[in-house]
Amino acid sequence: MIKNLRSIAAVALMAVSMLSAKAYDFSFDYSYYGNLEVEMFGKPFGTSKNEIKVAPCGQDSITLILDNFTLSMGTSNMYVGTIKVDSIKVENSADGFSFSKEDVVKIEPGYYPVGEDVVWTGAQLPAMPVSVEGTLVNGKLVLAINIESMKVNVKFTSDPSTSFSGPLSVEMNDNPMRASEQVIKIVDRGDGMNALMLSNFSLGIMHVGNILVDSIPAGETISHEAGIVISKGSYPADADWFGHTLGVVPVSVNGTVASGNLNLVIDINMPDLGVIKVSFDGVSTSISEIPADTETGVKAVYTVSGVKVGDSTDNLPSGIYIVKENGKSYKILK
Repeated sequence: MIKNLRSIAAVALMAVSMLSAKAYDFSFDYSYYGNLEVEMFGKPFGTSKNEIKVAPCGQDSITLILDNFTLSMGTSNMYVGTIKVDSIKVENSADGFSFSKEDVVKIEPGYYPVGEDVVWTGAQLPAMPVSVEGTLVNGKLVLAINIESMKVNVKFTSDPSTSFSGPLSVEMNDNPMRASEQVIKIVDRGDGMNALMLSNFSLGIMHVGNILVDSIPAGETISHEAGIVISKGSYPADADWFGHTLGVVPVSVNGTVASGNLNLVIDINMPDLGVIKVSFDGVSTSISEIPADTETGVKAVYTVSGVKVGDSTDNLPSGIYIVKENGKSYKILK
């Protein structure tokens, strides 16, 4: 746990490091939100909204993380823990990406909820075989996790989302910090509600975590207050995330989303740190927002933020790019 947050905050205000961790441009988002379906001994065991985290892990590989996995058993819960599978090789497929791996995994203790009655049983077990397979097609993550020794099967399907990229600025108790280019996602839950996601949020050298505000009424005007638990971030992998230690944190979100633009102010009331004000002005990174080529056959290459980087995919740095060619758009992984 982070100690003496006020002292560290003072250092963070003077730090020359960026507001959030340096972006690593790869084919996956850092976090997905959607339906998590669980089977145990071949029988349905419930469906819930959940977050799956992704992090780059070497060239063309990812780490998948399911935090605080819990089996709801009527009026009681079986707290399993955090399932983390490293070094999953990603392959190009005809319409996106696919991945699979069989590994021996030691389940880690979860970090929320907390209390004397919360025992992370999976963390008390020895390392066990876990298999993972899935696809990422048009931004939709479909994932299956099998824990054979526990007779548990998990299926995750991400909800549709729109990503917005733009400058994000922060004030800590009215003290401005350095702005940076960030991505915020709006997730369509499919029930008239949206969720808002800001992954790997940091205050200079202080790594906060993932900000997920759920159950926001859908519409062009955003105005919502909630108490949230900040989850651990996924990148950088060795960061000392502290937001989850704060418990339930009051958050208010206000702004508008229209015509491919997201204007947003997020106020986060953090214990011992005060009010963190986050301002964001972003544009949609959807390929439909990128201007079409005027000549058939002309190739144009863009970053996922919609910035044109050239007319050829040769000699590009590693990362994910959008290519427009012959009137069609597709993504590539370099």
